[in-house]
Amino acid sequence: MPSDDNKGTEKSSQNSVKIDSHKKKKVSAGWIFGMTVLILIAVSFIAAPAIQAIVGRSISQELKFGSYNGEDIVYAQNTYFYDQYQKYGSQYSGSTANSDLALYNIWKSAFDSTVYYVAVTQMADEVGILSTENTINDAIINSGYYNVDGKFSKKTYEETSTEKKASIRSTITRTLPYNTVLTDVSSALTSDGETDYVLTMADNTRSFDYVVFDASLYPKELAAQYGLTNPQLFYSIDLSIITVETKEDADNLMAQLNSGSDFAEIAKASSKDSYAENGGEIGVVPFYAVKNNFKDPQEATQILDENKDSVIGPLESASGWAIYKLNATPQAADYTNDDTINMIRAYIAGNDESILDSYLLEKANSFVASANDDFNSAATENNLEVNAVSATAKNIGDSQYMSSFSYSDTKGVLATAATDENVMKQLFNSEVGKTIAPIKANSSYIVVNVASESTDSGMGEYLRSVYPYYAAQQNPADLQYAIMASDKLENNFMTVFIQKILGSSN
Repeated sequence: MPSDDNKGTEKSSQNSVKIDSHKKKKVSAGWIFGMTVLILIAVSFIAAPAIQAIVGRSISQELKFGSYNGEDIVYAQNTYFYDQYQKYGSQYSGSTANSDLALYNIWKSAFDSTVYYVAVTQMADEVGILSTENTINDAIINSGYYNVDGKFSKKTYEETSTEKKASIRSTITRTLPYNTVLTDVSSALTSDGETDYVLTMADNTRSFDYVVFDASLYPKELAAQYGLTNPQLFYSIDLSIITVETKEDADNLMAQLNSGSDFAEIAKASSKDSYAENGGEIGVVPFYAVKNNFKDPQEATQILDENKDSVIGPLESASGWAIYKLNATPQAADYTNDDTINMIRAYIAGNDESILDSYLLEKANSFVASANDDFNSAATENNLEVNAVSATAKNIGDSQYMSSFSYSDTKGVLATAATDENVMKQLFNSEVGKTIAPIKANSSYIVVNVASESTDSGMGEYLRSVYPYYAAQQNPADLQYAIMASDKLENNFMTVFIQKILGSSN
């Protein structure tokens, strides 16, 4: 049997702090060209067949998913693709995962494995690796197919049907050159030059101090002024919600509510969003969060005109139809309250960043001018917290072999900014003791001082002993990445999957 090669299982997860409801599953050409199938099937709540059913479903037609270097990547009976589909399908047997997502993962993993197999087998052909009779027989003995208590059993072999033995022999013959190449790749020695290069990067480390200019520094009076200019956005709404798919369903539920049915009970029984189990109760949220749930945001304003216990709707949401209940009369924001001010600051950072950006950049530039002489004193004078970052290597790409800002920067803002290669180069090319010009980090700015430079000989010695081993383990993954990114690959997987597997072409 072939060794466990790349497992292309992909995961999808979604989190949201906004009022949200499940999206109705749609099937259209826009799927192929405008959206990724993973997102759509992950949020689909429509009942789907059990994993056991979709894995066991027979695909009788031959499917061509693309090609590699002129060789077709085809699913058909008794092919490597078929074997991989069966292997990954068995891993999902009995799973309670979303069946469409599971089906995608099974087919994508089988496709990726097949591309890898075809490319590596072509490499074996190019260098003349052959499966001789002796090597095939040795591989059969060592394969484990006929083992009893961990050893080859002649009796088990003789009792195996001729058809089964022929199938095993065919599989081993087909995959032997492929496995030979992978074994060679995994056992390739790391050159001294490569090791020395990595050690040089790991040995030379720098420590930093930095301060953050974020939304919390935006003046209270300016935040309050912004709120007074946009008062509707910051009303407090204590709200419950029922979400359904169709207008007809929403009208039926609204009729029940108008006849005296309890809102919470209806929500628990019929609502399709994450608030259903709480009787539809969302809690107290700012109006701008409620507004985002409406397909037509202007319709949301009618909530502000209603009183406690009012039931409003049905109204079309971003992903269905919704009925709302006010658990309290909406309240205007108190602009003397610190929580309100912080909420407005956060809103500006996420929705009107240009206002915040210009203010923070001006403050950061002013700080740089005063910080070159004494960074810590300047921070104290401006009531700014200094975040110390311990010795860190110039780890562009966040290599697992070396220390990185992910570990040394406890606050995490510099680590976020340093994912940009240009920022990383700036940090390690600037003079020691220099205060660097403001660096953008999401909606904030940071000002960094290069505190010191040192040599971490301990890290170097550690890497010298383990790097060759880890590099060898990484070689197959590097080869896989190169193959999947190669111009030789014609990848039509998504189109074929949607049209032929999900049956979306109609």
